[in-house]
Amino acid sequence: DDYYSIYSIAKKISKLSKKNIQVKKSKLKANIKCQICDNSKLKRFIKWQPKITIDEGLKAVYEDLKTSYFKKN
Repeated sequence: DDYYSIYSIAKKISKLSKKNIQVKKSKLKANIKCQICDNSKLKRFIKWQPKITIDEGLKAVYEDLKTSYFKKN
C-alpha cells in the first residue's frame, strides 16, 4: 500500500492546478507523528479495495471544484 503525507498531497494539488503554491512544513512539534489509514480489514472481510488511485481522485475533485465552486467565486 502507498502512504502519503499532507505535504506530498499538497504538492500533488499544486502540480495538478498548475499553480505555484508555496507549501510550508510546520516547525511545530505534534503529539501525533504519523497517522495511517489501514484498509486491510476492509479488503479481508468484505473484499473492498479502492477503484481509483489518489491521483485520479484528486484530479476528479479538482475538476469538480473548478467547474462548480471556483466559477461562482
